[in-house]
This record gives sequence, C-alpha cells and structure tokens, in this order.
Amino acid sequence: NLFERVASLYIHSNHISPAIEYNRLAYKVADDMDNDKLRALAKINEAKLWFFSDIDKSYNIMQEAKFYLAKKNVPRIDCHNELGLLTAEMVLTKCNESVIKTYILRADELLKKSIEIDYPLDIIRSHFLLAVLYFYGKDRALAMSKKHIEAGIDASVRYGILKLVGNFYNLKALIAIEEKQNIEYIMNRS
Repeated sequence: NLFERVASLYIHSNHISPAIEYNRLAYKVADDMDNDKLRALAKINEAKLWFFSDIDKSYNIMQEAKFYLAKKNVPRIDCHNELGLLTAEMVLTKCNESVIKTYILRADELLKKSIEIDYPLDIIRSHFLLAVLYFYGKDRALAMSKKHIEAGIDASVRYGILKLVGNFYNLKALIAIEEKQNIEYIMNRS
C-alpha cells in the first residue's frame, strides 16, 4: 500500500499532518480491499504517530493491530508490533522492577523470533530493549546491558540500519558514568 509507505516516511520525518492524512488513506485502501494485513500496518503507523504524545492511545492502537494480525500469519509485522507493545508497556510501567524480569523474557523471545524470521530492524530493536531492561533491572546487570549494546551496534552496522545507533551510544555513556569510565571507553568498540 503506497499510502502506508508515504505515511511512514512522513512519520519518520516528523511531518504529522500529512502522515495522518496518508495513513487515513492507507486504512481506507485496506478496508476497501478487506485486507487485515494492510489494516494492521496502518494501525501500527497510526500508533507511531501518537507514541510520544499519547502513549495510552498508541498502545491501544497497537492492540487493534494485534487483533488484525491474529487473523493473518504475518510473522514480521507481528514481531514488529509486539516489540512496539513491549516498548509502550515499558514506558507505561516506568520499567517498574516488578515487571522487568518478565519484560526481559519477552524481549529475549522477540530477539529469537527476529533472528528466526531474519528481520534486521527488529533484531536491533530487541537488543536495544534488552540493553535498557538490563540497565534498569534491580541487579543492574551492566555486563548484560553492554553485551546487548555491542550486539545492537554490530547489527546496526552489519545491516546498514543506523536508526538506533545514537541511542546505543547514549546508553553506553550512562553505563560509563555508572562505572566511572572515561570518554575513550564510550567511543571504543569492544
């Protein structure tokens, strides 16, 4: 669906009004075609529109996408949406210690699924979520966090997807502060 792709481009370039309009058109095409896969994609894009301004709304829209995906067998889109749902839950619960272990298990399963279906962006996203979760965990498993940071940076470079590289290095800097490391450590790749 061309409208869905254009909406996605506008979302990523932070042009909300045209993104909303193209996403509305994408959903209309999906409805006209009675295509649940395209409906799910339009819902996932719509959720991205609201993620930073209304996380509850975004989460509910991703749940709608999950409903459409349950009708179709589309592992890549399902995995992508599940990572979005997990990310939203992490924000909504403020990474509360009582749920982190459960989130780590879910993120680890999504990483395995991402590798199994060979979905590079979700491999990278999974490593990032795991790095964050280990960083915020009760035990502050910084070694595991660093492991996922390095794996995420490596995957980003290998696949040429640099979308989260800055986030990985920011998290690496937070760990460096925690460990009282110098700036060379942050920029050095192990």
